[in-house]
Amino acid sequence: MTNQQALVLGGTGLMGSALFNEAKIRGLDPISVARKNADFELDVYNSDDLILCLRSVRPNVVINSFGIADVDFCEEDPVTARLAHIEIPKILDAWCQKNSATYIHISTDQFYGGSYGCRSSEKSLPLPSNEYAKSKLLGEQALHSESHLIIRLSMLGRRLKGSRSLADFMFDTVRSGACADIYTDAITSAIDVKTGASVIFDLFEKSATGVFNVGTHSPYSKSDLFKKIALIDGCLATRARFVEAPKAGVKRNNNLGLCVAKAETMLGYDLPNLEDVVKNLKQIFDCAEARDVSA
Repeated sequence: MTNQQALVLGGTGLMGSALFNEAKIRGLDPISVARKNADFELDVYNSDDLILCLRSVRPNVVINSFGIADVDFCEEDPVTARLAHIEIPKILDAWCQKNSATYIHISTDQFYGGSYGCRSSEKSLPLPSNEYAKSKLLGEQALHSESHLIIRLSMLGRRLKGSRSLADFMFDTVRSGACADIYTDAITSAIDVKTGASVIFDLFEKSATGVFNVGTHSPYSKSDLFKKIALIDGCLATRARFVEAPKAGVKRNNNLGLCVAKAETMLGYDLPNLEDVVKNLKQIFDCAEARDVSA
């Protein structure tokens, strides 16, 4: 019997590459889709090319991790943001329904925004505060099938290209001893990409459908994350300044703590805590540094 084929849009990105690797581990035959350095290279914004790709591969599973993570860009170019986050998911949704394929949609936690200290559940009222969050929410709402698996999360990992990720910034700041402002009032449940991908496939293998929050068991602040990285990395003295997030610039919701009880109940285990996430990240960054030294 041949393996199921899994088409991973954005398969060379931060989350997509982790999902691609996890699909392999789970015995699927993953095919990455991206503009370059992918198994199937195409301009995802070209709907004709995207549909041709789907017809050519005819995957059993479609995983959509494609998106524009640059919040400032989305604010400046809302047309492109809505094409990426609404129109492309609509194409994937329609194809998967017509061809009885499983659709896994990677969404975001960015449209949550309850009161400080409150954990948002899947039923919490969305409060999108910028174009990125609005377009991602509308992308979810554009999906017509209740059989899809929709994942709301924020992920931490080492970005191989483009701008630095939050984890890149944190580890670079700790290890270089640079001065940096670390926000005390920015709350998150962000999870490392390797664990996040594993949790997503655990839900997939349990035939989970609907919306699931995926993140750490308990929320934490970005200053908590920084301090934990410094502690586990063995750096007891840093030059970081712990301050409140600035009010200028594109508006962002700062309270993005998630209630992950629905996912934990479905899975039958607790999602990781902050220390687990940081230990996983340290392993990722240590391995990358070792490869850089030996190259």
